[in-house]
Amino acid sequence: MKPERILLFIMLLFFVSSYAQQGNYKFNNFGNRSILLSGNVTGSVSDIGLTYYNPSRLTEVENTGFAFNARAYQLSSLKLSNVFVEESTISSTNFDGVPSMAGGTFKLFGTRFAYAFISKNRLNNNLSYSSDFLTDQIIDIFPDAEAYRVTTNIRTNIKDDWFGLTWAKEINEDFSLGVSLFGSKFAYNGGSNLNHTIQSANNNVAFYQSTIGFSQKSYGLFVKVGANYNFEKQNRFAHS
Repeated sequence: MKPERILLFIMLLFFVSSYAQQGNYKFNNFGNRSILLSGNVTGSVSDIGLTYYNPSRLTEVENTGFAFNARAYQLSSLKLSNVFVEESTISSTNFDGVPSMAGGTFKLFGTRFAYAFISKNRLNNNLSYSSDFLTDQIIDIFPDAEAYRVTTNIRTNIKDDWFGLTWAKEINEDFSLGVSLFGSKFAYNGGSNLNHTIQSANNNVAFYQSTIGFSQKSYGLFVKVGANYNFEKQNRFAHS
């Protein structure tokens, strides 16, 4: 198999794996409590993250004018030399961020409301390959070739934002209901570049370029309904 085909296969595996990891738990932690507990807060969420996990918990928290959770970014870079053939280089740059959330609570018409903005996903990947190795196949086509360079680049960028409003109502002192309505905006774009440059002995240059790109935008509406019930604590006493 040609090195370029092997590289293309590895690149595709890399991006499929990166996209699949978006479903991992670390991409779904909203609110400071959720970040600390790795998302295990459905029944105990006590901050603005309730708008995503359980809107009925709004009746259990104190009024919050405005709150936001911490934001963390990650930048990773990888560079490998002479992987498939000599004089070749593979480089990868990834930039992404832990999802962030901002919002607050307020009272209106005697009931509780909350608003929230969620930066649900951020992903920016860039993978490149370059080689100066002059192969026999190129010399067969260009006998006078003295220098050759091929560069390949694959990139992808994902941005997913949610905007929501939450309402909750206390049915009685132990039971409450809530609902969150989110609007979402999803943008996904990427593409690839392939360049071949050949220089002959008489300084003539042959150049080939192929560019492919795509862009996707979509809008959605999500509804979350939750219920909260407080069970009475039972005290146990030891008898002697």
